[in-house]
Amino acid sequence: MKKKLIIAGVALVLLATAGALALSVSAKTRAGSAPLGAPAAESQRAPLTQRAPLTQPDGPIVASAVVVPVQSVRLRFAMQGGVVAEVLVREGDAVTKGTPLARLDSRALELQLDRATAALAGAQATYDQIEAGSKPEEVAQARARVGVAQAQLRQVRGVVTEDTIAAAQARLDQARATLSRLEAGPRASEVHAAQAALDLAKVALQATRDRLSATKTDARLKMERAANDVRDRQDAYNLLQQQLSQRAERPGDQEQLSLATRAIDTATKALQQATVDYDVARQAEDAGVQAANLQVRQAQVRLDQLLVGADADQIASARADVAAAQEQLSQLQGEQRAGALASAAASITAAEADLQRLLATPLPSDLGVAAAQIQEAQVVVRQAQLALDTATLRAPFDATVAAISAIVGEPPPADMPALVLADLSEWRIQTANLSELSIGRILAGDQATITFSALPDMQLSGRVSSIRPIGANQAGDVTTYTVLITPDTADDRLWWNMTASVTIVPGP
Repeated sequence: MKKKLIIAGVALVLLATAGALALSVSAKTRAGSAPLGAPAAESQRAPLTQRAPLTQPDGPIVASAVVVPVQSVRLRFAMQGGVVAEVLVREGDAVTKGTPLARLDSRALELQLDRATAALAGAQATYDQIEAGSKPEEVAQARARVGVAQAQLRQVRGVVTEDTIAAAQARLDQARATLSRLEAGPRASEVHAAQAALDLAKVALQATRDRLSATKTDARLKMERAANDVRDRQDAYNLLQQQLSQRAERPGDQEQLSLATRAIDTATKALQQATVDYDVARQAEDAGVQAANLQVRQAQVRLDQLLVGADADQIASARADVAAAQEQLSQLQGEQRAGALASAAASITAAEADLQRLLATPLPSDLGVAAAQIQEAQVVVRQAQLALDTATLRAPFDATVAAISAIVGEPPPADMPALVLADLSEWRIQTANLSELSIGRILAGDQATITFSALPDMQLSGRVSSIRPIGANQAGDVTTYTVLITPDTADDRLWWNMTASVTIVPGP
């Protein structure tokens, strides 16, 4: 410990001396490259591209090092949970930027994306419906209500008979029944049944798709095997014909050729039948999936109709109809004919107002709410797509697959990267054990000599290409720094993590 304190004290003295001398001899120092991440030079200190004279020895600096690629990355799945479904590369494969490397089981994520996409389509349909305005049948019904109200007014003005009172009572009953139905909304049993029917239709759709796809795949494999058999039979016939042509004809030669020809015909017929079977399976898949999709859409429409129910305007209109029918009946049965006439006129006014509402353009506030729902659904779709994208690891740059830890059918490794990629087009020599006393003498561009433990007969020259600006604490109070050296020439005998020794010659 005492020795360490002495060394540290000497280092502080040397650094203080170097800082003082830098102010007076900055114009005489050598220009060079600054370490990566070094702060901007201040007016009171020498530029970082210059070296202040030091009182320590000027001899070369020797350090142990390793061979590293010019660029490398350790890839992990951002998604938590799940198992590896595919590993699409092998160790040693060269891949380009964006190439898929491995995938997790993403079926649940695909379903989430499908649900989000369906919700977005629903929000868009709602917006389109509001923007389009009322449906023609709704306008027709409103016109019909205006006509009914006008007829009621004419009836009140006419002679009041038992038939008139009975008709008014019937209209009141009908209006009350309509109001009750609108206020009650869909029954829970109906909604549950419709939802169950939709779920069942979706399950049937998936089952149909799986079953028919499997049948089609089996038919295609049979067709491919039949095609291979035809080629094999034809090759056998050609070989036999070649053999017979090279020698004198013998008894039975023509029979062999005839048998080979019949074998080709039989294989060809089998291929034709397999082709027909494949076409039938493919058409059956298309038709079956379309039919199952139709069942899902019909079930969805039924559920949507039940869930929509009646809006506030419809209920208000139904209440107005009940009040009008009640008032009309009361006036017909009483003595205040004037009130009956007024009520009939009010019914006409209400019906006409309802008609004008349907004919009016949509309110901006309604369109704004619908547009906001679309934006929210779009965000959910993007989130689902992002989650699905993270289930696939892709190469961030052109590289070589150095190591693979992901195993199909197992969760991604938690204590190591799933894949390791490296750009092996160039090598760098990295030393990470330069002390504070040594790092102060080195600048980018300094010459270096590199030797290798495994290649004693090889010596490469190079230059310091970068210096990591932050040091690492080692053994308590000892700080070491990392330096990268670029060899002047390449050599195919170098491998990642091969040990080396570097001798750096600081500039003057």
